[in-house]
Amino acid sequence: MSSLSRRPLARRRAVIGELGLAGEIRSVSRLDARLKEAARLGFEGALVPASAAGIAAPNGFEIIPVRHVGDALVELAAVR
Repeated sequence: MSSLSRRPLARRRAVIGELGLAGEIRSVSRLDARLKEAARLGFEGALVPASAAGIAAPNGFEIIPVRHVGDALVELAAVR
């Protein structure tokens, strides 16, 4: 999306998940550890698979559940 729009995506936002062939965002192992590491590296939030919406986030860290790559692109473009 960044390449096509020639604009950078949202800053300080991590994207964690597996992309399926139909564009669905699938869960990954050790999501909690990945979120902690993203927070430690200075990210302020992360897009995660909707199936993991109930996972606990580090303090002050925003979790944004998404079901499809289109949802993720909308979220990334909306936050600057």
